[in-house]
Amino acid sequence: MKHLLNISFTLTALLVSGCGPLSQDSTSTQTNPTVQITHTVTIDSVKQVITEAFTTNPQRVATYNFGVLDMMDTIGLDIFGIEHLGLAQASVPLSLSEYNDSRYENIGTLFEPDYTALDFFNPQLIILDGRSAALYPTFKTRYPQADILDATLTTYNVSTQEAVANNIALIFPEASSLIEAQMDSIINDIGLINEVAREHEALFVLSNGDALTAYGDTGRYNSLHTDFGFKTAVEGIVTEAQHGTSINKEYLTTHDPEIIFMMDRAAAIGETSGYESFLNDPLVKTLSSYENNQIFPLNAQAWYTVSGGFTSTRQMILDIDQFTNVLS
Repeated sequence: MKHLLNISFTLTALLVSGCGPLSQDSTSTQTNPTVQITHTVTIDSVKQVITEAFTTNPQRVATYNFGVLDMMDTIGLDIFGIEHLGLAQASVPLSLSEYNDSRYENIGTLFEPDYTALDFFNPQLIILDGRSAALYPTFKTRYPQADILDATLTTYNVSTQEAVANNIALIFPEASSLIEAQMDSIINDIGLINEVAREHEALFVLSNGDALTAYGDTGRYNSLHTDFGFKTAVEGIVTEAQHGTSINKEYLTTHDPEIIFMMDRAAAIGETSGYESFLNDPLVKTLSSYENNQIFPLNAQAWYTVSGGFTSTRQMILDIDQFTNVLS
């Protein structure tokens, strides 16, 4: 009878433990080496650069950063050694739609984590982006067993992408050579485009329905100038945080930019595209960029939702190469 009671007690304990958070792998945080990671974190609304230890080869990774997910997807989760992945499934873009699946843990939205899901997921690494960067102190306190990496790529620049990629390579050394190869290819191709683009002026325009916004060489999409090399078509565009300058079509006719690169934000978030109506506007048809077929659409998911990924950056390069034609 005592033997049967012991068996019953053991089974009950196993069942109860199976309902709790995922257990730590015996070979992960206890035995894996650590590396020093330098990243910019946000604490009390102030950005500061810190260096801290991260455990290599985490197997349970929660990401609120689609750019980093794109990096991992391009190379392969298996090469990274990630066995359990959590992400903000409510906002998964079409290019990463395969991750909107029950095989992966839904950990909330890009702005609002599902803490109950995260508690049970018991992450070893949490990756943040601009929309979740302010949660760094909260995550550090709530998940002391996890490393918290701010990999913000909201404002894309090659230098920022390279810094993030280098940190990811340090944390996942098995993928480091492939990460380096991807970055080398991106840097090379952007350099080729830059050699042509530096002789031309361009304006980045964001459409959101009928509303238009222009960005310059200091705004969210400054990479058009700082990386790809285009001269500014309009000097002194005022930018506040991630937002550019609200404009209208008369603004475009006044400045008449040589080239317009246009990103349709509405299309990126599943709303009605305004690109075709923009092209059909009588004022737009008076622009020299229209007459010379120099208005080019940009892939909104690559530039807006998944900025900084390897596949998305390759799409950005192809978007700009619509004009330069150096990679054809």
